[in-house]
Amino acid sequence: MFFDCRTEEIRTVPFPCSLALIIADSGRQRELASGEYNLRRAETQNAAAAFGVRVLRDLKSSQMNDHGNIPDLLRRRARHVVEENDR
Repeated sequence: MFFDCRTEEIRTVPFPCSLALIIADSGRQRELASGEYNLRRAETQNAAAAFGVRVLRDLKSSQMNDHGNIPDLLRRRARHVVEENDR
């Protein structure tokens, strides 16, 4: 299933019958308030602002080289999101 959080569109995605999907509960509780999550979120928001887009999903791979003065860390965060969305 594909769920677009912006438009709330839901659609099915082809899944080969030869594969199995396993979902497991590790029993470990996530703590998003502490740790790296908030840092990554801030970095991706800063990257979006540096590229002049509201959110990184609006950034296209063709725009990645248009901004030469963006710090390497923010460029890497943006590249990850763009490449995952392209994939």
